[in-house]
Amino acid sequence: MKLLLTLGPGLEPASEGHVLVLDWPTKRIVDEFCYRHQVYEKSHKGLAGASLRDGRLLVAGECEALEFDLAPLRLVGSRSFPFLNDVHHLAASKGGIWICNTGLDCLEEFDTAWQLRRTHQLVGRFGRKPLQVLQLLKDDLRKSWRRMRGNYDYYEHLTERPPFRNVMKLLSQNAYRRNGRDVRFSDFRPHVLHPNHVLPVGDDLWVTLWRTGEIVSLRQGVVLAQGLGRPHDGFPAGDELYVTDCHRNRLIVHALDRDLPAIGARIAEKVVTGHVSEGFLRGVAVAGDLVFVGLTARRGALAEFRTGRVVAMDRKSLTVLDAWTVPTQYGLQVYSVVDVTSFYG
Repeated sequence: MKLLLTLGPGLEPASEGHVLVLDWPTKRIVDEFCYRHQVYEKSHKGLAGASLRDGRLLVAGECEALEFDLAPLRLVGSRSFPFLNDVHHLAASKGGIWICNTGLDCLEEFDTAWQLRRTHQLVGRFGRKPLQVLQLLKDDLRKSWRRMRGNYDYYEHLTERPPFRNVMKLLSQNAYRRNGRDVRFSDFRPHVLHPNHVLPVGDDLWVTLWRTGEIVSLRQGVVLAQGLGRPHDGFPAGDELYVTDCHRNRLIVHALDRDLPAIGARIAEKVVTGHVSEGFLRGVAVAGDLVFVGLTARRGALAEFRTGRVVAMDRKSLTVLDAWTVPTQYGLQVYSVVDVTSFYG
């Protein structure tokens, strides 16, 4: 069994991110690629969400979209667009490529030649609930106060900070797309919805929304699941959907109806770590009888938890069976976990 991981430094800025292929039974790295950022000099993020497309690998950088050949890993394309900001994930579906443009709280739809087809705004459909808006503004004031006191330099590579950015998004979703404005160096946190992951299911596209704890349907324009804490990645396997909650470190399992498609009742949930200080969940993949999740080190973590890890769980009982610690030279952030056994044998 071979697992592909996308990695980043996590706590300290660096000029590169890594892709690794791990032979899980032996815990041996069998392929790797180091990518140097082309837009930012340094970033904490490294490489983010990944997915497979027609035998190739798509990987999100913070404001870049990368494409790789597999076995061995070879970069075949690197693209950036001035409207990308804090990209978290990208996936191929319905004859196109979809990017979670997290900083602008939207999805970007490209054709297979990377020409922009359409921007799908999410704020107007899912982000204007009064209680959510109130909490967003409170979080914004709290972060602004921390910055004024010099206690928030994690995104120092983002040199522009638009005023009233969330008010602008709530009033006009196109506020930061006008006149071809370059927003790659703008800090829009906290985001209104913070879409993390785009998940093609049947003829629909589902999106996890970190801030509201929901999964929403792009085609139907409705909330499919809620109460997911801070959902990050989702993975459909058979008639089940696996979702990671990066707030409480839960793996949540819902019934899945692929024919409709629709999300059914919650089947199970499991807290993966003994304490949240051990890291937070992002990536998830299911391979046979195992579920794999990736753990990223939290800011302010004790030295013993300053690692990235991959945890294997029994699919039926959700019992933790095994774990692997990422060598520190590759970073402390595990983003995506992808089963690539069919490519590497």
